Amino acid sequence: MTLDATKGINAHLRPGYMVAKEACDDCMTTADLRVNGSTWMVANRDEQGHATGEIFIDEGDSLSELSTQTYEYYQFQLSAGSLKKWVLNDKNAGPVGRGIDKFVIANAKELLSIDFACWTSEADGTASPLVIERNATLNTVSLKLATGSIQPFYVKDIFFGNSMTDLNLCGANGTVAQQTIGTNP
Repeated sequence: MTLDATKGINAHLRPGYMVAKEACDDCMTTADLRVNGSTWMVANRDEQGHATGEIFIDEGDSLSELSTQTYEYYQFQLSAGSLKKWVLNDKNAGPVGRGIDKFVIANAKELLSIDFACWTSEADGTASPLVIERNATLNTVSLKLATGSIQPFYVKDIFFGNSMTDLNLCGANGTVAQQTIGTNP
């Protein structure tokens, strides 16, 4: 079997796992990636709808970031309409990288009907809306900001769901413009 990445999320991402994916066609250096690249967290849900993965974010300039612990290191757990963030390096005092451009959830046919999504602030718990992108052809749902990157340092949790069947933990701030790609569910 030949894998074709142009037809969706790569088939070799094991169900139940989440990985960071950096993309930039013309990038040759870390500096190029910071300016022109994008970072996705891609989750391939298992049969129970769960996925877990880690991301390490640094400036990419020197090894001293490791010894001074000025990097971000998180674990994300996807389940039951939420992405929970766990801090794995509590020595860091602020965001250091460009952030995450979108969270992509694969194997998500039953999530194509979600109509609210938000992230909650680590500082005060307030909810801010996320844009929902659906691809019914690939059975993927993506969550992202309308502009810019999500800075995990400031995020406590990400919530999403269907207001007809799920408790909307986003309140009025969770409904934003949405984009659908492919055929509707």
